[in-house]
Formats: sequence, C-alpha cells, structure tokens
Amino acid sequence: MRRSLVLAVLILLEGICGDAGASVGDWRSYSRLVIHRIAAGPDAVWAATEGGIIRSSLVDGSARTYSPSDGLPDRSILSVIVDSAGTAWFGTGEGGILRFTRRKNLSLPVLEPPLLSGQVSRVVALFLWQNRLYVGHSTGVTVLDRGTNRVVENYHQLGARSDLRNQAVSALAVVGGRIYAGTARGLSWAELDGNPLLPDSWTSVEDSFAGVSSIASFHGKVYVATLNGVKVETTSGWVLTGPAASVYDLAVHDGALWMASSRGLLRTTDGVNWEAIADLSSPVKALAPLEGVALIAAGEAGTYRVQGATPVVTKMPGVDFPPTNAFTNIVLDTSGGVWVAPGPTRGAAQYGIFRFRDNTWVHLPPAQNGMPSPPAGEPDGGFISIVVDGQNRIWAGTWGGGIGVVSGEGTAPLHAVTVSTANSPLTGLDGSPDYLVTKAFHSGADGVMYAGIWHSGVFALSPGFAPGSGTTYQIMRKFMENGTISRTLNVTALTLDRYGVLWVGTSSAGVLLIDTNSTPLDGSDDQFVGTLGRQGIDSDVGLRSRNVRSIARARNGEIWVATDAGLTLFQGEFARATNRYSLTTRHFTLDDGLPSNSLNAVLVDSFDVVWVGTDKGLAQVLPTKQVITLPVERLVDTEGKVTSLAFDRARGYLWIGTPSGLARYEAYPPVGAGDNIIAEPSQNPFMIGISQRGSDYVLTGTPLSIVVTPGATVRIYTITGDLVWEATDSGIGQVTWDGRTRSPARAVASGVYLYIAQKGSNTATGKIAVLRDAR
Repeated sequence: MRRSLVLAVLILLEGICGDAGASVGDWRSYSRLVIHRIAAGPDAVWAATEGGIIRSSLVDGSARTYSPSDGLPDRSILSVIVDSAGTAWFGTGEGGILRFTRRKNLSLPVLEPPLLSGQVSRVVALFLWQNRLYVGHSTGVTVLDRGTNRVVENYHQLGARSDLRNQAVSALAVVGGRIYAGTARGLSWAELDGNPLLPDSWTSVEDSFAGVSSIASFHGKVYVATLNGVKVETTSGWVLTGPAASVYDLAVHDGALWMASSRGLLRTTDGVNWEAIADLSSPVKALAPLEGVALIAAGEAGTYRVQGATPVVTKMPGVDFPPTNAFTNIVLDTSGGVWVAPGPTRGAAQYGIFRFRDNTWVHLPPAQNGMPSPPAGEPDGGFISIVVDGQNRIWAGTWGGGIGVVSGEGTAPLHAVTVSTANSPLTGLDGSPDYLVTKAFHSGADGVMYAGIWHSGVFALSPGFAPGSGTTYQIMRKFMENGTISRTLNVTALTLDRYGVLWVGTSSAGVLLIDTNSTPLDGSDDQFVGTLGRQGIDSDVGLRSRNVRSIARARNGEIWVATDAGLTLFQGEFARATNRYSLTTRHFTLDDGLPSNSLNAVLVDSFDVVWVGTDKGLAQVLPTKQVITLPVERLVDTEGKVTSLAFDRARGYLWIGTPSGLARYEAYPPVGAGDNIIAEPSQNPFMIGISQRGSDYVLTGTPLSIVVTPGATVRIYTITGDLVWEATDSGIGQVTWDGRTRSPARAVASGVYLYIAQKGSNTATGKIAVLRDAR
C-alpha cells in the first residue's frame, strides 16, 4: 500500500509541478550577439547568431534565446531555414545541423539530436527544395533526404579546375532545375537532371563575384549578392544592378526584390531601379519574408518589421542586446534589476553602465544625464565598480572620473550626479588629487557607504550622501600619515565583519583590518588591527597571495577571501578592548576541487552556499565545505571565465558575469513558491565507482550531496517506488548519499531514481540518474 501511494504521489507531482520543478537548475544567457541569418515560420522568427539562437514569437512578442546553456552543441550558428511544417533547421560552426521541431501539446519547439555532426563544419548556407535539404559547408555541398535524414549526395568539385575542389560554400539556391553555389571567390552552377557529381557538369564564374552571400530568383532571373553589389544573369551575361555596396542578403517579398546591404535596406520592383528605405539606412545583415504579413530585417541596431507599399518600419519587441559583453562588475537593485559596470575592456570608457530588467537593457553612457566621464585610452579604464545603497541608488566607480550616483524608480527616467573632488572631500592620487580611481564599495547596514580609492584608502560617506549634503571621513588617513599603511594601496574589495571591523582587500598587501569602533564617520577611536598577508596577524594565519580579488561575509560570521592563488576561509573572534583578533584559516585550491586557483569573485548566498568565480569555471563550497564544480559549458564565456556574481534570493537566481556576456542560473525556487522546498543534487548523473581492495569491493568517487531546506527529510526511491535510502538534514541544509541502500548496505545499480524532499506538508521532487562503473 505504501509503495503504491508513494508512486502515485510521485507521478502526480511530476504531472502538475513538472514545469515549476524543472526551472530549478535552469540556465539562461544574455550576450550582444552578431546575427548571421534570420528565417520566418508560421508563428516565430528565428535568428542564427554568433552566440546561439533567438526565437521571437509572432504571437505574443516574447523572445527566447538558446545557447550551450540550453543544450546547443555549438554557440556559433551560421545559417537558418524554416520548412513548411514549421521545423527550423540551423547550420553551425562545428556542431553539424540542428533542428527545432514542433510537438503536439507543447508550446515551444524541441531541439532534436544534431545531424552530420563531425562530418561537416561551417555550415553557412541551407536551402530546401522538394524533399531535400542542401547544405553548404567548408568543403562543398551535402544533400540530405529530409524523410530519412540520410546523406544522398556530396558535391566537392564545383568545376573542372582542381582549385574548385573542396571550396567553402557561402550561398545556395535551386532555380529552374539548376543548383547554384556561391563561394568567397565566385559562383558555380549545374543542372540537377544531369550529374552534379561530375566536375565537368559544373560551370563557374569568378569575375566581380567576390564574397557571394545570397542567391535569389526574381521575375525569372537569378540575382547574386556579392561584396561589390548585386549581379543579375541576363542573355548577355552577368551584369551589376543597383548601387555599389557590400550586399549581405536578398529576399523576394510583396512583389519586390529586397537587398540587405552596408547602405541599409533597398528594394526594386523591376530589377533595375532600386529604392532606399529611409527608416533603415544603417547596415542591414539579414532578411526573412513572411508572406502576407511583413518582411523581417535584422540590422546592427535590432530586428524590424517592414510593412506596406510605403514601407513602415517598426522594431520587433523581445530580445534586446547589452551595449557590451563585458560583465566585470554586477549588482542587484531591490526590484531584481541587474546593474553592470563593464570594467576594463577595449573602449571601456565609452560604455558607461547599464541595467537589465524585464528583458530590456537600459544604457547610461558617460558624460550624459549627470554621469561621470572617465578618461579614454586607459588600459584599466572605464566604469570599474558598482554597488546599491540603502536607498536603492546605484553607485558606479570609475578609473579617474569620479563616482556616478544613479537614482530613478518605476517609470521615472534614470538620472545621475557625479561625486568628484570639486563637490566633495574625496581625494585621489597623490600627484593628481582630482583623479579618482574607485575600485571597491561596501554598503553598510547602517546606510554608510564605504568607497575604496587608490592612494586614499577608504572613505566613509554618511547615509543619503549627495554633493553638497552629508559628511565624509577618510578612515585610513591617520594610519597613512604615521606610516602604518602605504599611501599607494590599490583597494580592490571591502566588507564589514560581525564585529564592525572593516576588511580592506588590496592588490598587493593582502587584507588590512581596521576597527572603526562602530563610528565610521569619527576617526578618533579607530584602531589598526593588523594585516593578513602571507602570514598575517599570526605567523600561521594568512593568505596564499596578497593579491585580493573579492571578499564575502557569511551570516555565521565566516569571511571568505578570493585571491589569484585560491580561496581562504577566516573564522575567529575579535576583542576590541585588547585590539586582538584570534583567527583560524582554511585554504581551498585546485587540489581541493576548485577549477582554477585564479579567482575573481566570491559570494555567499542566503543558504550559506559559497559561490566562487574563477578563470576556468564556477564552483560551490557547500556548508560541509565540500567543493563542487559546475559544468563549464553552461557558462557564456568559452574559457569558463567568471568575473562577477550576484544573488537574487527572491527569485532564486544566481547571476554570473563573464567577459563574453551574462548568465543566469536558477539555483533555488523563488520565495513564496507553492513548492518552497529546496532539493538540489550536486551531481546529475551521479557516478559511483567500485574498485577491489583485497578480497573486498569498496565505493570510490565523490558522494552525492543534496542541498535541501534545513530540517527536511530526503527519500530516494527506485522508479517502481521502492524506498532505497532516506536521511533527515541536521540543520546545515545538506544531506550526503554514498550510493548505497539502507539495509543491507549495498551499492545501487545504474538507472534512474526518484527523490522526495519533505518538510511538513511541503515537498520537492526530482529524478537523478545513477551510473555505476565497476573497474
């Protein structure tokens, strides 16, 4: 009876809560993408980009992006075409052919296993004709039968000359029983009722055909887009039509031939006279006709609908791109908006800061609406730090240009004021006091803002500080003047511990500890506690490196310090009366499971899980101090570099900044969700190794850790409902399973298992695959 009831409950929960449960563990990515091609289907427009796939719904205007975080085998998507059944076909750089097919009773199409994976590369051109898909790739043309998805033919020789073998094909079309193939150097064609497998069956031309990008049939003639303009086939040969420009795409729509070019969008109704569309004069890269509805045009500034005899151009809602892909510093405001200071990157000074909220990016450029204007040309320049204060104002530090304080709520326009040496007591470099380099902030619980400024240490600014009002105090000034602290320190990270001691991370001197005696705006009672360098205040307490990148404080008082040589945990007690800090340390490095020793960010979430961003991936340190590395392929950056982290407890999101874009990981259910129990396995699939030791067999490998709501009970069942194992969390928010049954203790077999986490009347369910490897 119990087994049947449990199984019924699992099936029911999966049926009614599947969407909600599947959201935990979900990844999303956001990048400034380069669109290569677009195609329109009956209900959506698909875009092939350098960073994945975008699907824009024509029904409700919503948009969805797909990247390696969503299962794509390749982020470089070079071509797209949609067939009459609504299946979207994509050509990739190294992942073969991808398909999104429509399934009954599912609102979104499903990604199918790739075709031609490992057989073709750089699939730049796709063309559908009858029941065949023509695939243009790096070494010619491959023809697929769409009924069987099998290769019918391969054309590697596009002409009789030996230098026409294994040419990269950039455009394809079948017109009047003839196949046309464009390349970087020219155009080739052959009759399909002949034998295109024979080199002599192909005719090729190269004169003025450099960089063929698109081929279209209009009014019985063939038009070819090239880097020099559009060529048309006439009885006297191939001639240029229209203006000289780099042409990227051609499309036939509403009785006209349309050209996407470096000069914008143009059209012709007679094939001779071309009209420019005034509202799209910036470069247009791709076109997709949606018969009876509109022409879709993708340009550098977005994607547009073009409609009517006198074309009306409107921007499509949905996907919007950030100004840059550099996310060196990110922070959340009270509404869940993600604010970005892009940090040092090429042309960083021009980017200012920007916000992502409700799938929309808002950009605040430098020197506009009160924003600072950091000097251009600095290798470490631009906007380099960001924080939110108790009034939900955004503080953005720059390299040399002062601090921008941004306010604006709801529908009110965002505006800023610049805090500089001209309107505040802040001071910068010794030789250039107006040059403010602000790389670190900390917003105190009492409303005081702490700003770390190069050569000036740390300033405390009173709650609600604004130019002309409020007070400031240079906390480290007296210690600099008496020689205790160097004047040239570069402050990189700040936090306050549970005793009110200020931890000041630097790039060359480790961590400085300063006790303000809970009066940060009054320095008369400040004490210098000590330095945590390679040794620190005690000979055996210190860091592995003095180059501090990030500092985070946990609710239980633990202080985590990230450096370029690993992660260090500090625990201890401070006695103010004797100015004595008793600390212990524990180090975490590559040997302990971190993906790299070069760390850039550390964050402790509200469940006391520590998140670590490194040069080679993202890791967790669980409350038990077990280190878990997350899949690097889920990150936006190809190298797995993580530069910043922010946690949104209300929604359960971890935001991950990289040099190549922003990622969002749904680590926990949102607060107030109907099923508000956490159950997050550290591995899925869970690998169990069995090795022989003498006459016994022992388990090897890392046990499975399940992060759960503190006090919850976790039960694991077979797929048929038999109880395998159970444990109740002791309050730390984690249980550990070594892969054995309860009694007798035996290693479970490979297969799919079900788990239920329960506390009171609330439950969370899921599946986990177990792979047992006996060696």
